[in-house]
This record gives sequence, structure tokens and C-alpha cells, in this order.
Amino acid sequence: MKKTIIWTLALLMFGSIAIVSCSKYEEGPKISLRTRKGRLAGDWKLTEMLVNGTAVNLSGSTYELKIEKDGGYTMIMTVPVLGTLTDVGTWEFGDKKETLISTNSTGDKDTSTIVMLKNKMLKLKDESGGDVTITTYEQ
Repeated sequence: MKKTIIWTLALLMFGSIAIVSCSKYEEGPKISLRTRKGRLAGDWKLTEMLVNGTAVNLSGSTYELKIEKDGGYTMIMTVPVLGTLTDVGTWEFGDKKETLISTNSTGDKDTSTIVMLKNKMLKLKDESGGDVTITTYEQ
């Protein structure tokens, strides 16, 4: 009886360690029943942008991102000075599904590191010219 209890506890501890250590992204989730593509597809709104840890004032601006499961995306940006801008393109996962590669309508590619990919929240990190930008989107 004691051996059974010890083995059961050992298996539970090993299973807990395995689940905790299998997160692909910096900020989880640790485990999900939905596929990465299923979590990524949907309508997203930019809720926060940090550049080198400092929040960017987004008041008056809106950024909407629609990601399709088939690999297409549409970005609609409304900025007070510029008006409404729309961009369409394609996306794909890169580097073991840890990065998101987008190609816009002019053929320019951008690679972002996925920091978080949950059902209702997406965080991306971009590094350019010594700056680190973290964008947070919510559905």
C-alpha cells in the first residue's frame, strides 16, 4: 500500500513538472486545448504598446487586427493626424511557432516574437534599431 502511494505521488510530481515546463511562450499559457492557430485567429484590438518599457499614449487612435486561420490578415489603423489606413497581408508561424512572420501588401516582412498567446490576449515583441516594442492585443 505504501509503495502504491509513493509511486502515485512520484508520478503526480513528475507530471506537474512536465506540464509547468512545457510553455512555449514567456507568459504562457502552460497548456491549452486550442491549437496555436486557433488561438491566433480572430479579431484583435491593440490595448497597450510599450517602447523600451515606456507606455505609448494611444488615445484617439485605434488599431484593429483581423487574423484569419487561412494565413491572411487585415490591419485597420485610425490615427488622428493620418486618418484611417488599411493594410492586408499574410502571416505564418516561424521558428517552432515561437515567432509570427507577417508579409504586408508591399511585400515587406516583419518577424515578431510571440510573448503570450491566449484565447483572448496576444503579446508580441519587436526589436528594431536597439528599441524593444511590446504590443498587447485583446479580443
